[in-house]
Amino acid sequence: MRKLLTIFMASVLLASVPAVCQAQAATVVAPSPEKVALVKRYFAAIHFDEMMSGMVNQMTPAMMAQMRQSQPNMTDAEFKAATEAVTESTNDFLKKVTEASIPVYADIFTVEELTRMDEFYETPVGQSIMAKVPEASQKLMPVVMALMPDFQADVTKRLCSKIDCSVKKANTPA
Repeated sequence: MRKLLTIFMASVLLASVPAVCQAQAATVVAPSPEKVALVKRYFAAIHFDEMMSGMVNQMTPAMMAQMRQSQPNMTDAEFKAATEAVTESTNDFLKKVTEASIPVYADIFTVEELTRMDEFYETPVGQSIMAKVPEASQKLMPVVMALMPDFQADVTKRLCSKIDCSVKKANTPA
């Protein structure tokens, strides 16, 4: 049941992403060249590409371990190929996410806000903060993972209070 629920939750989340992104993309107006330049400057100052890569690099081993567990007959060569495919696809995906993020940030923030953000994150204090984000994320990951079983149990409990989660046997008289 837990595995089915996890697959269900993941598929619901993944299935909703394109619709949400499509709806948001429809509302974002093409940004001015000035705003595009400011957002790119901000992304450079906060090391946006490195942050995104860092998040993926933290998640990929867990994803691959789950794949290995769910596919016990996978050979080492197949697992290596799968890891390479995931890494390559993820790198391309991150480039697309970064490019798609530019108009979103440009739409949300004013020129003045983007300018101030750029100025702050280019300072020694701003750079110090950004240098510490990966360490904070790394220390936070085990905390989040430790909370995950309780989260999954809570989702299961809430779901089963709304629908019948008991396994029904086929052809069983009512």
